[in-house]
Amino acid sequence: MSKRVQKRQERKRVQPKVDWKALAVVHPDAAGIDIGGSEHWVAVGPDRDEQPVRCFDCFTADLEQMADWLAARGVRTIRAVRTLWRYRGGLVGQASSTIQRMQKALIEMNIQLSNVLSDLSGVSGMAIVQAILEGKRDPQELAALADPQVKASQEVIAKSLHGNGRSELLFVLGQEMDSYRALRKRIAECDGKVQQHLQRMGSRVDLSVQPIGSRPKGKRARGNAPQTFDLRSELYRLTGVDWSQVDGIDVQVAQTVIAEVGTDLKAFPSEKHFANWLGLCPTNDSSGGRVLKRRTPKVVNRAKTAFRQAASTLIRSHSYLGAQYRRLRTRLGAPKAITAMARKLACLFYRLLTKGQPYVDRGAHYYESHHREQQIRSLIKRARQLGLQVLSGNGQPLGLQVPSPEGQSA
Repeated sequence: MSKRVQKRQERKRVQPKVDWKALAVVHPDAAGIDIGGSEHWVAVGPDRDEQPVRCFDCFTADLEQMADWLAARGVRTIRAVRTLWRYRGGLVGQASSTIQRMQKALIEMNIQLSNVLSDLSGVSGMAIVQAILEGKRDPQELAALADPQVKASQEVIAKSLHGNGRSELLFVLGQEMDSYRALRKRIAECDGKVQQHLQRMGSRVDLSVQPIGSRPKGKRARGNAPQTFDLRSELYRLTGVDWSQVDGIDVQVAQTVIAEVGTDLKAFPSEKHFANWLGLCPTNDSSGGRVLKRRTPKVVNRAKTAFRQAASTLIRSHSYLGAQYRRLRTRLGAPKAITAMARKLACLFYRLLTKGQPYVDRGAHYYESHHREQQIRSLIKRARQLGLQVLSGNGQPLGLQVPSPEGQSA
């Protein structure tokens, strides 16, 4: 018997001592699995078995034994939604790669569709590419397939469609189109599974009593949002929050975070603990009373990545959060501003999910006026420290009660 096998058997015999009473049971029918290359450690609730933590080998017979043991102990949950949503994210990434290869083939044929269409995977782009694969070459005929809502004119679109139909590039284009359609079909099938698991989860809101409102104007679901069911309504039923109302956090970001951490955030005493767990707080490493580093730790977390992506979309948002992000970006630069706004969005997510209050945007104008008042108060305070006095436009002393932006100027 090898030493490796002996050590493995010793680990199976020696069970870790855990103070089960100190751990709160959130999902009694769930199990935890630590997957390894040669063995898997599985834990169930302490009331389900005298030996709640067990080790299984990675062979098929051992996996079947593990499944039988979990079923006998009444385990029904092992994070199915998280697994499916992560798998779906991989499929979306593969579909994006096929679109990029299609664009490359078109550019090599000198067909500049990317200059007139923002998204090749849209209705107009797919219709034009399919017509090219069917043998149509007339630019005017191809341009007529574009949706009327496309900003570019028919003449510009037709001009971009002048190119050469090299056979090898058409073959590549057709192969990538087939791959893209197959991936979209698999994504739709995955969405169906996600919907089934979401419908089994408990509700916070009865949609028949408190129906979800209409989607805000100017905010529509992104292209990668599920098409087979309304994810916005499902998340509203599960959390009581309409995530389409929150700037930066759309339903896909909310679903990603919920798939990673769940809808119950009682494990985090406060929003600061939640942001720190995500790795969005500075470390403040110090020695001898002197701070050495203030960088955020390198944490590999899909929820953190989702919040950072959501923060980067605020650059064009005409909202309170958008105005704050643009000011931070000007003062700190893009990387630090994204981290700061990602932390703010994480705290906002925590408050909305734990308190259930609706989100109300105060607007970019409110932020700018509030920031202006803060700047004036700071100047007045600094002037007083220097023995000076700030006067308004009519010569009156300006106190700490600052006039509104429409009033007198300092």
